[in-house]
Amino acid sequence: KGTKMMKIGNPDMYKPLKPGLSVQKNTILKGTKKIQVQKEKAEEQIKLTVDGQKLKTQRILSRPAAIVFEGLGIDERKKSAVYMGDRLISKLKPTAGLYLPYELSIPIDELKPGKNTISIHTGTKKETFMPGSTVEEKDVDRFSIKNIKLLMGDGTMIRPISVNSITGDGDENREGTRKAQEWKVGKQGVLILSYEFIIPAAMFTAEEAEIDTMAYQDGVHSIQSKGTSIHQADVVFDNTAPKLHVKTPLNGRTYKGTFTIDANPEDEATSIASIKGYLD
Repeated sequence: KGTKMMKIGNPDMYKPLKPGLSVQKNTILKGTKKIQVQKEKAEEQIKLTVDGQKLKTQRILSRPAAIVFEGLGIDERKKSAVYMGDRLISKLKPTAGLYLPYELSIPIDELKPGKNTISIHTGTKKETFMPGSTVEEKDVDRFSIKNIKLLMGDGTMIRPISVNSITGDGDENREGTRKAQEWKVGKQGVLILSYEFIIPAAMFTAEEAEIDTMAYQDGVHSIQSKGTSIHQADVVFDNTAPKLHVKTPLNGRTYKGTFTIDANPEDEATSIASIKGYLD
C-alpha cells in the first residue's frame, strides 16, 4: 500500500526536465492549443501570459503516466475498457489463456494532485457497461485483474489505496488492497472495479494553459512565463488560409500543347515555403 520507487531502463530517462516553455520562437499555432511550462520545483509560483494577459493554468505532470496491470480471460468480442470518470482511457485487448500485461497511457492533463480514480469496466458485445446503464449479467465479459499500479513518468510505482466493487444496481463495496491480490470482474454482480490512487503534489512540476488563438489577430504574439526565472517565446498565430492568385490558366478556357501555370500565393501571417500544381 502507498508508493514504491522503482527505476526501469536507462536512468537518464528520469533526469529532471529543463525548465521552460513547450513552444519556441516562430512556432506556428492555430485553433485551440495547450501550452506547458516546466518549473524548477513543484511549489514554484509562475505567471503565464500572452501579450501580457494572464492565462489560467492547472498543475500537470511533466511526463505522462500509465496504468499497468495483468489481465486474464478478457474476451475479444466484448467491449471491456478502462475509464477515468466518463473519459475513455483505452479498450482492453483480449487475452489468450494466460495473464497478459497491460500498460495504458493516461492523458497528461487527466491526473491531479491527491486522489485519482481509475476504473475497469466490463462490457457486452454491444457496449461498455457504464453507471446507470442496464445489461444482462449473463452477457458481460468475465475476467480477472491483478498487480494493478500507476507507473509515473519518473519511474515511481504507486499502488492503489482502495478499490470499490460496483454492481449493476449501483451498489458499492469498498475494500483495501494487498499485493498480488486478484479481482474478478463480471462475476458475482461486479461490473466495475474502481481503484483509488494518491499522487503526491511534489510530482506535478509543470503547469498548462489553454489558448484560443482564434480570439487573437493573426500574427506574432509573445508567450511568457515568469517565476524563479523568465522564459519567453514569440510565436505566430495563424488561423487564415493562404490566398492563391492565379494568372494562368484561366478558368473555363481550353488549352492545347504547352502552357504556363502562373500563380502567386499570399499569407499575411507567415511566408510561403513552396507551391505545387496538380493536373486532375
